[in-house]
Amino acid sequence: MSVKPPVCQMLLVYKKIKDYAGYLSQDQHVPQQKFVLAMLPALFVGHSLMLSHLAKAQQNPLLTKENNKREYDTREHYFSRNVNSARLDMDAILQRYYKLIEPVLHRNRGRGVTVVTDGTDYRKEWARPDRPRGMQGASHVRDGSRSTRAKADLTMGYAGITVEAALPDGTQVPMAHWLFSRKLPDPLTKKRWRSDEQATEQLLERVAPLVGSDAWWTFDRDYASNIYFNAFDKLKLRWLVRIQNNGQAAKRRVRAENGIVWSVEELAATLNLPYTRHTRGRDGEPLTIRMGLKKVFLKEESSSGVERWQETARTLLVAELNGSPTKFIVLVSEWDVDKQEIAEQIRKEYRRRWTVEETHRFVKNDWGFKVEHFRVLKLVAIQRVVFFAMLACGFMALLNVDKPEAVQELVGCAWAQGEAKDPRYRLTQVIGLLVVKLITKTWVRFHRRRALEPPPETPDRLRDRLRNAQRAVTRAQKALRDLGLTE
Repeated sequence: MSVKPPVCQMLLVYKKIKDYAGYLSQDQHVPQQKFVLAMLPALFVGHSLMLSHLAKAQQNPLLTKENNKREYDTREHYFSRNVNSARLDMDAILQRYYKLIEPVLHRNRGRGVTVVTDGTDYRKEWARPDRPRGMQGASHVRDGSRSTRAKADLTMGYAGITVEAALPDGTQVPMAHWLFSRKLPDPLTKKRWRSDEQATEQLLERVAPLVGSDAWWTFDRDYASNIYFNAFDKLKLRWLVRIQNNGQAAKRRVRAENGIVWSVEELAATLNLPYTRHTRGRDGEPLTIRMGLKKVFLKEESSSGVERWQETARTLLVAELNGSPTKFIVLVSEWDVDKQEIAEQIRKEYRRRWTVEETHRFVKNDWGFKVEHFRVLKLVAIQRVVFFAMLACGFMALLNVDKPEAVQELVGCAWAQGEAKDPRYRLTQVIGLLVVKLITKTWVRFHRRRALEPPPETPDRLRDRLRNAQRAVTRAQKALRDLGLTE
């Protein structure tokens, strides 16, 4: 660390993480409570979901090399046994986590909360479920880090969905970070996977009550289909979805207010763009955005073949970035008469969607939690280790909301990891260093106390002392008889 953090901040973080883990595990059995209390601090120390790294993070730093290896094997078996335990109730932990974040989301209602949803993949190229020791439920997924058009990008792994709330102050509060298999039933809901659309709808139905009706729900181009639109309307969400300019969704036919039927691509090419906005992009470069709005009606899906249109009007936003011929298209759930204001609001809301991409990068990065490095084999254990990574991100979000000054002071004490602008990299590092330092101090105090203070008197120890005294008396009597000093 470049600057030594204050002792009060060290104790604050350590107490906060212990209280956080203790509250989440209140409904668990005692062994599982101890496991949760050990798992969350170990994530910040090990920066990994590999059980071997978590076991190493919990070792006693004062042991010898031989005893350290024995304790390391014991700790690794401890984590493996508990992460697969049927007595660990993850649903109860999730409900307690929702009780913690619900007041935070409630306080920010009406202030511009944006809920961002995006899919991701957990790549495990060497996973072979057909092997006796293969990972359960692994299937073919597209590696999102490469071009998704090539067949070679299909690899083994798992699919996942992330839902997080972006608060007005920039805090990213995770609401769901769930991994699922396309081959096996979900261990939590006991329901078999049917489609990604159904899995997304079930997850959104669970987290939607946490935020108010005024929150915007932002989705990327993968969600541009009538199945998703109907699900969003069913849940009464205020949604906006990006439509890829040259994708299949751009061929969708929509009806304008004057009754003319267009494809989205044709409408975007001919729409007037009267609103201009000068801003800066994510890389800091100047950016000129020209925007235009159009009131459209979507086509209803009908098995009878009769063309019918929805009665609810939607907003189609078309944007041009720095004069580029490629249009940026966003479809919004509702129509607002104040065109210029709603255009600027849509631009701001969709720009905040990038926070979920930063979260995916953070949890998969080597300086984050390396969620793709897990080595557990059962689907329930894989889900749990990924779920604990979400709980760790939730702890940092709650700490930032509760003690923003302390977080800023701690972030300033850590080394900067490359050019990363996300402060969670630094915060994760400094929390891990503080936990290691406090664990070491705890072991030093423990060994000093054992060296200076007599051991406590327990029934077993008293019984051993009595037995040793009786043996000493017997040996003394025998020695006296051998010397002829007693009859």
